[in-house]
Order: sequence, then structure tokens, then C-alpha cells
Amino acid sequence: MIFILLIIVATAGTIWWLHRSERQQRLHNVDLQAPLPAVDPQQLSLEDTWSLNSATEPLRDAAPVTPTEAELVPSLFPDEAVAVSGGAPKEAALTFEPATPSSGSDHWQDQLKALRDAGALDAALTLARTHFPRTHALQQAAVILRQQVRLGIERTQNVDHWVSELYDTALVAALARGKRVPSLSKLGTNSEDRYRVIGYEHLKLLTKNDIRQLRQLWGEPERHQNLEPHSES
Repeated sequence: MIFILLIIVATAGTIWWLHRSERQQRLHNVDLQAPLPAVDPQQLSLEDTWSLNSATEPLRDAAPVTPTEAELVPSLFPDEAVAVSGGAPKEAALTFEPATPSSGSDHWQDQLKALRDAGALDAALTLARTHFPRTHALQQAAVILRQQVRLGIERTQNVDHWVSELYDTALVAALARGKRVPSLSKLGTNSEDRYRVIGYEHLKLLTKNDIRQLRQLWGEPERHQNLEPHSES
């Protein structure tokens, strides 16, 4: 009799446990299929907001970037800010904005090469100017200015201001004897005036093509002056 009671109790217990397990499974399935509650955007963290936007917004192609070059240092030749003929303002080139160069940087030559290779000629020229009157900086500035002239001619733009600055850069190279950039204002009020009285024959930085462009722009100078070593107090 006791054995039969034990069997009945065990069977009832098994049935109750199976019923309870089935009920819990049904409740769990209902929870899984129920819609999620609305999310309050004000309660989201910055990371959650970024993740939500990334998941809901369609992918788009990145818009082309056209950065502009910051004016890093003032021009050494303020009187050449406009073209000699026609008074046309200097045309801005499309360049990226580099880090502000430091005249004491040990890696400025590498940075200058990187800017030139990237086609950022305005930025490269600005960096070269900060290291005048170092010989390498003057040489690189002349190379960059020739590139500017060539590109301007290809685009049918006025390149007079680039030719003028190239001439003044050659003058700085001829006058530089110390660590200071020599003043060109004592030689004339603008590039053309300086060209008239100094000429081009004794400016070693100029190439034959540079001289041809100078003669096309201003004609033959009045004379060719051999500049003596110059130092400023």
C-alpha cells in the first residue's frame, strides 16, 4: 500500500514539474517575440548614439575634401602680392592645410619634400620661406616657383607674380651672407624696379628659362650689376 502511494506521489510530482517547465518556456518565448520598448534618446550615451546612427543611416560615399591652406607666415615680398601687369590678385591653389612649420625643425626638408610630392605647392613654398636664407630653402623655393609658373601657363593664368617672386628669391640668394634675410627694399620699391638696375647675369639661382621669362615680362634691364657681399647691422 505504501509503495503504491509513493508511485502516485512521484507521478504527480513529475507531472507538476513538466507542467511548470512548459509554462516557463512559453513565457520565455513570448518575451523573445514581444516588440522592444521605445528608446529615449536623452538616456543614450555618446557611444550608444553613435552606434544607433551608424546602424540606421545608409552608407554614403565620402564627400571630396578641398582643404584650404592657412597663411602660415607673412610674405617676404609684400609688394608682389598682386601681379605686376594687370593688377590681378594672386590666385589661390587647391592645397591641404599642413601643420604650422617651425623654423627650428630638424625635419623641415623632409616635410618640404612631402608637401611637394603631395602637390601642395603653396604650403611647400610657405615652409621654404620660413627657412630663408638657407641655401637649400632658397633653391627649393625657386624650384617650386618654376612649378607654379609652368602650371599657371598650362591653365592660361597670369603668372607674373610667380616670375616676380622667383626673381626676388634669386636676389635674396645673391645677397645672403648671414642668418638674416636681406632687405630688398633698398634695391627698389618692387621687383621690376630691382630688375631694371640689377639685371640677371650675376644671379646664379636663375636658369636660362627663368631669364627668358623675365625678358618677356620686363624686357632687357638697363644694366647687370654684380652684387658685392652684403651684411646688415
